[in-house]
Amino acid sequence: MRKLTLIASIMGGLAFSSQAFSINELYLETGIGASQYSSNLGASTINDAPVSPSAKILIGSRLNRSPHAWFELMYNYNAKTTYANSAVDLTSQMISTGIKLTTEHKAPMSFFVRGGIGKVFLSANSGDSINKNQYYFGGGVSYRFENKQALNFEFQQFNVPNVDAGNYQIQSTAVFLTLKQDID
Repeated sequence: MRKLTLIASIMGGLAFSSQAFSINELYLETGIGASQYSSNLGASTINDAPVSPSAKILIGSRLNRSPHAWFELMYNYNAKTTYANSAVDLTSQMISTGIKLTTEHKAPMSFFVRGGIGKVFLSANSGDSINKNQYYFGGGVSYRFENKQALNFEFQQFNVPNVDAGNYQIQSTAVFLTLKQDID
Protein backbone atom coordinates (compact mmCIF):
# COMPACT_ATOMS: atom_id res chain seq x y z
CA MET A 1 0.00 0.00 0.00
CA ARG A 2 2.90 2.36 0.71
CA LYS A 3 4.20 1.84 -2.81
CA LEU A 4 0.77 2.66 -4.26
CA THR A 5 0.63 5.85 -2.20
CA LEU A 6 4.14 6.85 -3.26
CA ILE A 7 3.44 6.16 -6.95
CA ALA A 8 0.14 8.06 -6.82
CA SER A 9 1.84 11.03 -5.11
CA ILE A 10 4.65 11.18 -7.66
CA MET A 11 2.29 10.84 -10.63
CA GLY A 12 -0.07 13.44 -9.12
CA GLY A 13 2.84 15.85 -8.66
CA LEU A 14 3.83 15.39 -12.28
CA ALA A 15 0.27 15.67 -13.47
CA PHE A 16 -0.44 18.93 -11.68
CA SER A 17 2.89 20.63 -12.29
CA SER A 18 2.64 23.95 -14.08
CA GLN A 19 5.01 22.72 -16.78
CA ALA A 20 2.75 19.81 -17.73
CA PHE A 21 -0.60 21.59 -17.84
CA SER A 22 -1.67 24.67 -19.76
CA ILE A 23 -3.99 27.14 -18.06
CA ASN A 24 -7.72 26.60 -18.74
CA GLU A 25 -7.26 23.52 -20.89
CA LEU A 26 -8.04 20.71 -18.45
CA TYR A 27 -10.49 17.88 -19.03
CA LEU A 28 -11.86 14.96 -17.05
CA GLU A 29 -12.95 11.65 -18.56
CA THR A 30 -14.99 9.01 -16.78
CA GLY A 31 -16.19 5.84 -18.39
CA ILE A 32 -17.27 2.25 -18.31
CA GLY A 33 -16.38 -0.63 -20.54
CA ALA A 34 -15.47 -4.25 -20.84
CA SER A 35 -12.06 -5.89 -20.73
CA GLN A 36 -10.62 -9.33 -21.33
CA TYR A 37 -7.32 -10.76 -20.18
CA SER A 38 -5.08 -12.88 -22.38
CA SER A 39 -1.52 -14.19 -22.30
CA ASN A 40 1.19 -15.06 -24.80
CA LEU A 41 1.30 -18.58 -23.30
CA GLY A 42 -0.92 -20.74 -25.52
CA ALA A 43 -1.96 -23.13 -22.73
CA SER A 44 -2.50 -20.44 -20.07
CA THR A 45 -5.83 -20.52 -18.23
CA ILE A 46 -5.88 -16.72 -18.48
CA ASN A 47 -6.74 -17.12 -22.17
CA ASP A 48 -10.08 -18.64 -21.10
CA ALA A 49 -11.04 -15.71 -18.89
CA PRO A 50 -14.45 -14.20 -19.64
CA VAL A 51 -15.04 -10.52 -20.30
CA SER A 52 -15.21 -8.41 -17.14
CA PRO A 53 -16.63 -4.92 -16.51
CA SER A 54 -14.14 -2.05 -16.34
CA ALA A 55 -14.16 1.57 -15.26
CA LYS A 56 -11.73 4.42 -15.77
CA ILE A 57 -11.16 8.02 -14.84
CA LEU A 58 -8.51 10.34 -16.19
CA ILE A 59 -7.48 13.96 -16.11
CA GLY A 60 -5.66 15.59 -18.98
CA SER A 61 -4.45 18.87 -20.38
CA ARG A 62 -2.77 20.34 -23.41
CA LEU A 63 0.93 19.69 -23.54
CA ASN A 64 3.11 22.73 -24.26
CA ARG A 65 0.15 24.66 -25.68
CA SER A 66 -0.14 22.31 -28.65
CA PRO A 67 -3.76 21.92 -29.85
CA HIS A 68 -3.09 18.25 -30.75
CA ALA A 69 -0.84 16.87 -27.94
CA TRP A 70 -2.23 16.18 -24.47
CA PHE A 71 -0.78 14.88 -21.19
CA GLU A 72 -2.95 12.42 -19.20
CA LEU A 73 -3.04 10.75 -15.80
CA MET A 74 -5.36 7.72 -15.73
CA TYR A 75 -6.76 5.14 -13.29
CA ASN A 76 -8.40 1.90 -14.54
CA TYR A 77 -10.22 -0.79 -12.59
CA ASN A 78 -11.02 -4.21 -14.06
CA ALA A 79 -13.65 -6.03 -12.01
CA LYS A 80 -13.43 -9.64 -10.93
CA THR A 81 -13.15 -12.23 -13.66
CA THR A 82 -13.36 -15.96 -12.91
CA TYR A 83 -11.38 -18.41 -14.98
CA ALA A 84 -13.17 -21.31 -16.63
CA ASN A 85 -12.74 -24.65 -14.80
CA SER A 86 -10.93 -22.89 -11.96
CA ALA A 87 -11.59 -21.31 -8.58
CA VAL A 88 -9.27 -18.38 -9.37
CA ASP A 89 -10.74 -14.87 -9.54
CA LEU A 90 -8.63 -11.95 -10.72
CA THR A 91 -9.07 -8.18 -10.42
CA SER A 92 -6.69 -5.44 -11.49
CA GLN A 93 -6.06 -1.75 -11.00
CA MET A 94 -3.82 0.39 -13.19
CA ILE A 95 -2.30 3.81 -12.71
CA SER A 96 -0.89 5.26 -15.92
CA THR A 97 0.46 8.42 -17.43
CA GLY A 98 0.79 9.13 -21.11
CA ILE A 99 0.28 11.24 -24.17
CA LYS A 100 -2.86 11.66 -26.28
CA LEU A 101 -2.66 12.90 -29.88
CA THR A 102 -5.89 14.19 -31.38
CA THR A 103 -7.32 15.89 -34.41
CA GLU A 104 -9.14 19.20 -33.72
CA HIS A 105 -10.63 18.52 -30.28
CA LYS A 106 -13.29 21.26 -30.51
CA ALA A 107 -14.72 19.87 -33.77
CA PRO A 108 -18.06 18.00 -33.65
CA MET A 109 -16.17 14.75 -34.33
CA SER A 110 -12.49 14.05 -33.75
CA PHE A 111 -10.15 11.07 -33.64
CA PHE A 112 -7.40 10.28 -31.16
CA VAL A 113 -4.63 7.86 -30.24
CA ARG A 114 -3.07 7.53 -26.82
CA GLY A 115 -0.22 5.65 -25.22
CA GLY A 116 1.84 5.59 -22.07
CA ILE A 117 3.28 3.68 -19.13
CA GLY A 118 2.33 2.92 -15.56
CA LYS A 119 1.84 0.28 -12.89
CA VAL A 120 -0.64 -2.59 -12.73
CA PHE A 121 -1.76 -4.23 -9.49
CA LEU A 122 -3.15 -7.75 -10.06
CA SER A 123 -4.98 -9.43 -7.17
CA ALA A 124 -6.25 -13.02 -6.99
CA ASN A 125 -8.83 -14.32 -4.54
CA SER A 126 -6.13 -16.64 -3.17
CA GLY A 127 -4.56 -13.60 -1.54
CA ASP A 128 -1.69 -13.48 -4.03
CA SER A 129 -0.99 -10.15 -5.67
CA ILE A 130 1.66 -8.71 -7.91
CA ASN A 131 2.45 -5.24 -9.18
CA LYS A 132 4.33 -4.79 -12.41
CA ASN A 133 5.18 -2.11 -14.91
CA GLN A 134 2.82 -1.88 -17.84
CA TYR A 135 2.41 0.06 -21.05
CA TYR A 136 -0.71 0.85 -23.01
CA PHE A 137 -1.91 2.12 -26.36
CA GLY A 138 -5.31 2.84 -27.83
CA GLY A 139 -7.40 4.90 -30.14
CA GLY A 140 -10.92 6.12 -30.62
CA VAL A 141 -13.43 8.64 -31.83
CA SER A 142 -14.88 11.58 -29.91
CA TYR A 143 -18.32 13.11 -30.56
CA ARG A 144 -18.79 16.58 -29.07
CA PHE A 145 -22.50 16.98 -28.24
CA GLU A 146 -22.16 20.19 -26.20
CA ASN A 147 -19.61 22.97 -26.07
CA LYS A 148 -17.76 21.44 -23.10
CA GLN A 149 -18.83 17.78 -23.27
CA ALA A 150 -17.99 14.91 -25.59
CA LEU A 151 -18.75 11.21 -25.76
CA ASN A 152 -15.76 8.96 -26.60
CA PHE A 153 -15.71 5.41 -27.88
CA GLU A 154 -12.29 3.82 -27.65
CA PHE A 155 -10.21 0.67 -27.74
CA GLN A 156 -7.24 0.23 -25.38
CA GLN A 157 -4.72 -2.51 -24.82
CA PHE A 158 -2.66 -2.77 -21.64
CA ASN A 159 0.46 -4.97 -21.79
CA VAL A 160 2.27 -6.31 -18.74
CA PRO A 161 5.65 -7.69 -19.86
CA ASN A 162 8.04 -9.80 -17.79
CA VAL A 163 5.48 -11.46 -15.55
CA ASP A 164 6.95 -14.31 -13.49
CA ALA A 165 10.66 -13.57 -14.14
CA GLY A 166 10.06 -12.70 -17.78
CA ASN A 167 8.44 -15.99 -18.77
CA TYR A 168 5.27 -14.50 -20.20
CA GLN A 169 3.23 -11.38 -20.85
CA ILE A 170 -0.36 -10.54 -19.86
CA GLN A 171 -2.61 -8.30 -21.95
CA SER A 172 -5.89 -6.67 -21.04
CA THR A 173 -7.87 -5.60 -24.08
CA ALA A 174 -10.71 -3.16 -23.38
CA VAL A 175 -13.38 -1.05 -25.02
CA PHE A 176 -14.71 2.00 -23.22
CA LEU A 177 -17.51 4.51 -23.55
CA THR A 178 -16.44 7.67 -21.73
CA LEU A 179 -17.83 11.11 -21.03
CA LYS A 180 -15.28 13.88 -21.46
CA GLN A 181 -15.91 17.13 -19.57
CA ASP A 182 -13.81 20.21 -20.32
CA ILE A 183 -12.88 22.11 -17.16
CA ASP A 184 -12.32 25.88 -17.06
